[in-house]
Amino acid sequence: MEEHRLIFKFDGLRAELGRLDGSDAEHSAAGIRRLLSLLAHAYSTGRVPANAHSHTNHYAVERATSKDGSFEDPWVVSFYLPLAAMMVGTYAIRALDAFGPYALECIRACLDDRLPYVPYEERMEPVLSRQDRGNAPVFDVEENRLNEQRRLKRAGTIALFDAARPVGRSANSLRIISEHGDSVMVQSAEQVCLAQLRRSYLQSEIASYMEGIRQGSKHRIPVSAKRVTG
Repeated sequence: MEEHRLIFKFDGLRAELGRLDGSDAEHSAAGIRRLLSLLAHAYSTGRVPANAHSHTNHYAVERATSKDGSFEDPWVVSFYLPLAAMMVGTYAIRALDAFGPYALECIRACLDDRLPYVPYEERMEPVLSRQDRGNAPVFDVEENRLNEQRRLKRAGTIALFDAARPVGRSANSLRIISEHGDSVMVQSAEQVCLAQLRRSYLQSEIASYMEGIRQGSKHRIPVSAKRVTG
């Protein structure tokens, strides 16, 4: 089993005393769980599910213990299957120690309003070829990956928004730190970083709403989308 530890560290305000507002902490934990589950699922399978679970046959997302001082929220992502065996056709093998950097890069992409990277889907069988033996595969692999990237960006941004809920309320900033020491910073509410996150979150909610309209779904704009506009 390969374990990867990421720390979500809040600094400033009440976080300096090792405390967060109860509601903020609850929303943050739920957002962190969804975010890491999405990234672990995408990393290990190349697919982005509608609802990523904390435990599957490939990985487990668990909350670890915290230390005194700044409010730190350590989480551990464990992969059950050896990643070296997760080969996708002729594409590169996922590195054993690469999930931490991968997760941080996906978070940076959400913050910068870019599409995060999604590894090629793990396939048990090779992609079918056309009957005329042409070069083009039956399935458009690249188009499928682009759709998965869009789904990861939308779902990841929403989860990241909840993970950063205490910023500007119970803490001044959030730093997400990998086991290798590199990190991503979500600054205070006055900084462009969190403003961009809120804009991306609202855009994601609107995109989901419009997609529901196209599919004939009768639902209203989520209350959370209304909240971030205020």
